[in-house]
Amino acid sequence: MGLLAGALLLLVVVRSAWVSDDAYISFRTVHNFIEGHGLRWNVAERVQVFTHPLWLFLVAALYALGADVYGASLGLSFALTAGVAVVLTRGGWWGPAAVVVLAASKSFVDYSTSGLENPLLHLLLLLFLRELLLLPRSGQGSPGEGERRLLRMTLLGSLLALTRPDAVLYVAPGIALAMLRVGLRSALPRVALGLAPLLAWEAFSLVYYGDLVPNTARAKVGFTSGEWTRARMGLHYLLVSLRADPVLGPAILGGIAGAAWTRDVRFLAAAVGVLAAVAYLFVIGGDFMIGRFLAAPLLVSVVLLARAADRAAAGPRWAAVLVVAALVVSLTSASSPFRVGPDYESSAVADPGGLADERGYYFAVTGLFGRSRCRRSVPPVRWDGRPPRVLAYGGGMVPFSAGPGGHYVDIYAVTEPLLARVPLTLEGAYRPGHLPREIPVGYLESLESGQNLLVDPATAALWDDVRLVTRGPLWTRARWRAIRRLLLHGGARDRP
Repeated sequence: MGLLAGALLLLVVVRSAWVSDDAYISFRTVHNFIEGHGLRWNVAERVQVFTHPLWLFLVAALYALGADVYGASLGLSFALTAGVAVVLTRGGWWGPAAVVVLAASKSFVDYSTSGLENPLLHLLLLLFLRELLLLPRSGQGSPGEGERRLLRMTLLGSLLALTRPDAVLYVAPGIALAMLRVGLRSALPRVALGLAPLLAWEAFSLVYYGDLVPNTARAKVGFTSGEWTRARMGLHYLLVSLRADPVLGPAILGGIAGAAWTRDVRFLAAAVGVLAAVAYLFVIGGDFMIGRFLAAPLLVSVVLLARAADRAAAGPRWAAVLVVAALVVSLTSASSPFRVGPDYESSAVADPGGLADERGYYFAVTGLFGRSRCRRSVPPVRWDGRPPRVLAYGGGMVPFSAGPGGHYVDIYAVTEPLLARVPLTLEGAYRPGHLPREIPVGYLESLESGQNLLVDPATAALWDDVRLVTRGPLWTRARWRAIRRLLLHGGARDRP
């Protein structure tokens, strides 16, 4: 049963495999890194344009061995998803049933590839859940067992944060519970050791990039919006995703209900993490990729549901009922993983709010079995060493293919250090993750000439700091003063 369920999941994931345009933002950094230009999007400046360093380094390792980034990302995705299936299907009937539920979910299948970090996030979350749900009860187990499990949980939490920063929402309640079980005096050294990878990356990020926050986060959420705008957009994202993937709602609610039924604080800690991750969508205003940010909550919820059912001694008949229900609910959707094929296609924007079925939009040109597959793997143009041409553009595929010979000013500011920091106020709804900026007068000329030709005095002063931090020598006193200004005052000059 477990083998069949795992094979089904891998079959639909491979059949639906694709790569998103956003993934090529990281792929461009991977190419520049392996070519010796550093962890950079544009070779002239140090800017962190990715939120998943652990995923990026795994792709980079395969790229360095000769794989193209398209094949590297899909190969990793398949291997990690196979790992999820193996961990889930061990023993009993409910593990295989959980795998079938995941295979029936458009959100989980879509983002088990895509070139983004979700497959790594899924496996690490599953390993963390296993540690959390095996945490000794109060008064049970040896002190050493609880301390070792806390260390593993904290280490996995660090790796999850290096895969996607908001993953801390899933693990924080569980780690807090483990610390209370162990006792603060014994817990603190283990937590400090477990957090070492994350702290090491943050130290590197501060030195190399001059920032503790990825530029992508500044671009996507670092602006002012109307009251309750983000909450309304987060709700809209949730509703659109639930309509597109009808498996999501019942499975997530079922997992939370199952955790509540057990009255086990370990299950409840995991459920609180799911609720926190869903609530976070209301804080950031959701995302433009339908279902992407709900794949992980689905995974955790399905695990909780399966473990709760197993604890209730529900037999194989009930597991079969769950499997049939998931398949029937999934098949009611036209975009079910079981119904789409090589001709799968959707419009760029799936609703007036700007949310998109990303796989449907890109599958024809980047799908492993897409109809044309013309953009699956276009190798970057070799750089001839001449000064890069300055170009304004928004997206990942074209800059990746152009290679280091182009300096791209991202009109959405995701990879652009100045535009991400220029104050922006929005009235009303907007397309999440796609906030076009006006290029300041004189900015392109400044990049081409190497001189500050910006017309607006405040923007010119901001560019002085940004340029020093992203282009200047790492250890000068002037650069570290600029870093302090950017971190504390957004780049405002110290007042005399």
